[in-house]
Amino acid sequence: MDNNENIELLDFDENTHQMEINAENLGSSSENSDSILENYAINTNISTVEENKTVIEKIKRKKELIRSNPNFGEIIKQIVSCALVIICFGTSLMFYNKNKVDSAEYIENSTAEYQVCLKENKYYKEKCLNEGIEYITSLTDKIRVDFSYSEVYQEAMQKKYSYYVKSSIVIKTSEENGKELYKNTKKLTKNKSEEMNGNVLTIAESLEVPFQENSEYAQKYINDYSLLGKGNLIVSLMVKDQDGEKEVSSLSIPITQLTYSITKTELNNSINQYKIKSNNFKKILFLILTIVLGLLSAYRIFKIVLFIIKNRDYGSKYERELKRILDTYDRVIVTLTDENAIVNKDDVYTVQTFLELLDVRDTVDKPILYHKKSETETEFYVQDEDKTYMFLMKEADFTSI
Repeated sequence: MDNNENIELLDFDENTHQMEINAENLGSSSENSDSILENYAINTNISTVEENKTVIEKIKRKKELIRSNPNFGEIIKQIVSCALVIICFGTSLMFYNKNKVDSAEYIENSTAEYQVCLKENKYYKEKCLNEGIEYITSLTDKIRVDFSYSEVYQEAMQKKYSYYVKSSIVIKTSEENGKELYKNTKKLTKNKSEEMNGNVLTIAESLEVPFQENSEYAQKYINDYSLLGKGNLIVSLMVKDQDGEKEVSSLSIPITQLTYSITKTELNNSINQYKIKSNNFKKILFLILTIVLGLLSAYRIFKIVLFIIKNRDYGSKYERELKRILDTYDRVIVTLTDENAIVNKDDVYTVQTFLELLDVRDTVDKPILYHKKSETETEFYVQDEDKTYMFLMKEADFTSI
């Protein structure tokens, strides 16, 4: 084998070896890529979990900060006392309104039942005819009437009342809705006085109304004056109490016509108002108590609302103020990663505000050292040759009322 052939074989072996190396590198690169993707996914998930943990920690921290607030217990007491005052206010208002009512309702009912009794005649077998038909004037002798009346009250009460029955002969001109010419009224029964104790008042009165003599009286008046008139007999049950006298039921009976029918006026579940006695002392007492408790409730609510307004989002107030300081004075602030870098720890002067520390910085011409002690506390330092000035910024300082 000559030298040329040896050279070709060597070249072939080197090429083959190189191809194997490339193949291995390619496989290794593929494995590395898969590993990188897996690590990225894991890191991404870990990052998401860490972010969620951070959010949860912040929420827990804020809750703990609220509970650690020295005014928290007092605030709870104020809320509870405010709720109790409002409940008392509502109760007092309810009793005031109850005592304020000086009227209630009562229901009236009345009936007027009658029978028309006849003279001796050869046409009617019945002595008395029932109501609701047409009657002959010349055959009518008398009219039997049964009045009844009741009042039903919402509350038990005491009152005096009286009642009687009256009749009125009324003569009018003959046209429809004629004008009144004459009226003669008299009592058919005596006054009867009673006293009610309870919720219900009842009256029952029965009598006989002489028809013939009333008819003759009205007809004589018309004839004496040669009138074209008509007469009616009105029979009424009258009730009188402390509010006055009223007609509660009646019968209207024509007495100068050849035939007639009787018209009834009755009350059917008529609803009325009546005055009730109220305790003025209780009413005034509850009025004063209601006003006082109302003002106290308003004051309590105002204090709680004022506290909420002052202390809402106090955590972000701290963070916003810290960010404002770092952004505004960035050129003179140096961030420390290690608290041990601070010298003169045994000789530290505390200042009350960041502006005071800024004045110190301008005086000694040294940078302000910034150290984040925790999530809720931040320290700012200015170091002089032999002493250190410190401003401590705490989230708790933003929670006071």
